This record gives sequence, structure tokens and C-alpha cells, in this order.
Amino acid sequence: MRKTKSAFMGLCISLAFSASIFGQNTRSNDNIKSCRAFVGHFYAWYQEQASTKDNMRASSLALKHRPYLFSPELARRIKQDYDAQEKAGSDLVSLDADPFGGPDGLGDGHIVERVSIKDGKCLAEVHAVWQGKEDESPDATPELIPKGDSWIFVNFYYPSPASPNAQDLLSELKAFREMRKRFKSAKDKKMQARSTEIRPPMISLGTDPHKTPTMRAKSFSGPAYQPFGATIPVSGKIDTPLHRLSRKHRPSL
Repeated sequence: MRKTKSAFMGLCISLAFSASIFGQNTRSNDNIKSCRAFVGHFYAWYQEQASTKDNMRASSLALKHRPYLFSPELARRIKQDYDAQEKAGSDLVSLDADPFGGPDGLGDGHIVERVSIKDGKCLAEVHAVWQGKEDESPDATPELIPKGDSWIFVNFYYPSPASPNAQDLLSELKAFREMRKRFKSAKDKKMQARSTEIRPPMISLGTDPHKTPTMRAKSFSGPAYQPFGATIPVSGKIDTPLHRLSRKHRPSL
């Protein structure tokens, strides 16, 4: 009787454990299907937006029309990158590739292949299709986290996190921000150096032929400058008629 009872309890525990594992696998499979569908729908929509964009980056259109698909941090960094490029004009100071398509840009279509869930995050490998042929390796691998009953993008890897030379969108955007800061700092120092340069006084002959030509020293910063033996206070001006200067101090006109 005691052996039968022990066997029965062991069977119950085994069934409960199996049910728990089955439930976890079912939820994991559901999450994979959900993530795959989410990424597939996004790329189908994004492909259409990219083909109809009007003087705007397709990524900016995505942020404008569907900002809720991205984490606040990712959306903010992409927008900063776009605004910096708009301000710079023809100078390249931002990403020169589509952030969602990868280094080769958007293909003619996209197929979501391997999808995995780890630590509550979804990684979906996206392969571009060119002239009906799918790339063998992924072009981009978006990283997503669940939000409510859906998902949001938090980062993009190229080609995937498993690659030894993998790159990711947030790191690339950070590198461009730091580059722009260094460029601005160097430019500010150069402008400051130019503003402290001392320029010699200018000779003004005037436009009125009835007036005596005068020598005028323009305002400047720095140590006092002494043209023709006259002492000029810092940031001062003088008006000295040429006929009152001694012959040796007169400038040659």
C-alpha cells in the first residue's frame, strides 16, 4: 500500500512537471510566432513607405507615422541623427545606410527566418530579397521586447549578434554623435583663434575730396599697437591729419 501511494505521488509530480514544461514551451512558441508576425508586418509596411518617400529618409517616416513601434531611446537617437544631417546639408555627419535594412540598404523584399526568444527579448533574422533571390545570411537582426500584447524595437544588429564582427544601430549612432562633438569642438577653437588675431590699422582716404585725408586705426583687442610713432590705447581710435605728421612719419600713399 505504501509503495503504491509513493508511486502515485511520483506520477503526479512527473505529470505536473511535464505540464509546466509544456506550458512554457507553448508560451515560447506563441511568442516566437507573435514576434515573427510583428517583424514581417513591419518590413512589409516599411518597404512600401521607402518606395514612396518624398525627400525624407524612410526611417524618419517610420518614426513620424509609427513612433510607438520603437523604444523611446531608439526613436530619440534616430531622430537626433536625422536632425544633425538636415542641419549639415551636403556634409555627411550621420548614417549613410538605412538603419533597418542594413549596410546594403533595403532589398526588393524581406523574409524573416530564424526567430529566438532569450531573457524576454526577441531576435529575428531578416534576409533581403534581390531580384527574387534571398540572401543566404541575414542583413539585419532587430531586437525586440514585449510591450503589452505586442512588441517594440529596441535595437538592430548587422548582420546578427552571433556574428564575430557584429555591429548594432545604437552603437553606430553613438559613434556619429561623438564625431559631431569632436568636429564642433575643433571648429569652435579655430573660430576663437581667428577672433584673437591682431590686424594692422587701416588707412582711410575718405570719399570727400575737400576733406583732409586722415589715418584711422580700427578698434582691436590685444596689446597696444604704435603706427608711425603714435601711441594708441587699447580699443581706441585716433584721427590724425596727414599734414600734421612729420615727413618721416607720413605714410606713402
